[in-house]
Amino acid sequence: MRFYEINSGKITIDGVDAKDLTRENIHDLFIMVLQDTWLFNGTIRENIVYNKENVSDKEVMEACKTVGLEYFIKGLPNGLDTNLNDTESISAGQKQLLTIARRYDSKFTIFDIR
Repeated sequence: MRFYEINSGKITIDGVDAKDLTRENIHDLFIMVLQDTWLFNGTIRENIVYNKENVSDKEVMEACKTVGLEYFIKGLPNGLDTNLNDTESISAGQKQLLTIARRYDSKFTIFDIR
């Protein structure tokens, strides 16, 4: 993820030296799913689309289907428009799946498994 620069040796991603990639390039390739996930106040859609532009509802639902959230979201009264906040009761696992759905199309996934 280039949190630290490499002092020795070499890390390659698809044959390209990581030193030749910008931090932004690397961050676009990876998603990190932490034990302590974070969601912000907003709708499920807003939490999944986070920081991306021109994402259709079809793409959002495809991401949800890919990570196993499709039926959970379809069962909510407001679906993708359900607001998430401190009082909304969703499980830690559902929060993690929403985090994964946020970047389901990333090439690499890093899981924090303490």
